Amino acid sequence: RVKPNTATFNAWINAYGKLHRLDYGLSVWGKMMKIGFQPTVYTFSTLMNGFCMERRVDQAIKLFGEINETDFKILEEKGLDPNVITYSTLIDSFCKKRLLKKGLTVFSQMLEKGIKPNVYTYNILLDAFYKRGMICRVKV
Repeated sequence: RVKPNTATFNAWINAYGKLHRLDYGLSVWGKMMKIGFQPTVYTFSTLMNGFCMERRVDQAIKLFGEINETDFKILEEKGLDPNVITYSTLIDSFCKKRLLKKGLTVFSQMLEKGIKPNVYTYNILLDAFYKRGMICRVKV
């Protein structure tokens, strides 16, 4: 009999997210926590991505807020800081909801934490500025 590990749970959560069945993914996450497995940055990024795919941005923001405010020190000690993928996912969800200002706030938080944006992050922001007719405001 094969015992599940964190990667197994992450794969289940990811699969449910891609199927737009994140409620099942959240059940898997609950079981993961109950059994005592520690979530990873990938776990949080997968959950946030799933929320955003289902247009449940408020829940993604809530999860992100919980990471930043409540458990940030604990997560930091365990090496579970939000990474560029986590931040980019949240920025993308704000921009898709036409909340560019909030997306830029998250971008600033990302920079303050010393996390370097990647090409995907910049493309999200450039696309958001372009769609709002604000591309001329972008500074290189």
